[in-house]
Order: sequence, then C-alpha cells, then structure tokens
Amino acid sequence: NNMKKIFTSILLVSILAVSNAQTLMSGLPSVNGTVYGILPVGDTVYIFGYLQQVNGQARDGIASFNLRTDSLTAFKHSTQQITSMTKVGTKLVVGGTFFTVDSQERNSMCIFDLMTNC
Repeated sequence: NNMKKIFTSILLVSILAVSNAQTLMSGLPSVNGTVYGILPVGDTVYIFGYLQQVNGQARDGIASFNLRTDSLTAFKHSTQQITSMTKVGTKLVVGGTFFTVDSQERNSMCIFDLMTNC
C-alpha cells in the first residue's frame, strides 16, 4: 500500500513536470544572441546577456517581457554585454562588459530606475 502511494506521488510529479515544461516551451521568446541570465520582477521578466535582437526587435544586452501579455516591453537600453543583474528596491543594478550605456559613459556597471525606465 505504501509502495502504491509512493508510485502515485512520483507519477503525479512527473506528469506535472512534463505539463509545465510543455507550457513553458510555447511561450519562449526568439533571441538573437546569448542569454546569460533571467530575472523575474513582479509581472516582468528581464533577460540579459549578449543580446542583439529579441522577437525581431533590436535589444542590446537587455530585454524585458510582460508576463500578463507575453509581449516585449518598451524597456530598451544600449548596454552591449551584461553578465549580472539584480533588483534592489526600485532599481535594477547591472554589471558586465561595457563602457557606455545609452551613449553615456558607464564603466562595467550601471543602475536603472524601474519606476522611470531610466
């Protein structure tokens, strides 16, 4: 009887894992470049790395998606290559291999304000 419960639990977990994997696969963005990391922030997911285009639109190093609409957001900055990113309060702290961000001198690190998109 215990073996039956264990087998049923394993089967249920396996079915859920396969079901979730199939659901995730259908919503993946088309990325031209290399993704180094993913950062969820509320209803938004940021991807970063050595990006050139996402879903056919120019995105240089960073892009974000609205999870409710499954669409690319207007968040767009020129950063070349981002290797790390974290959220601190309403700020997005970014590090990587770059010397400028949006044509302004920023040596390997910058901070974006998520409230103003700057």
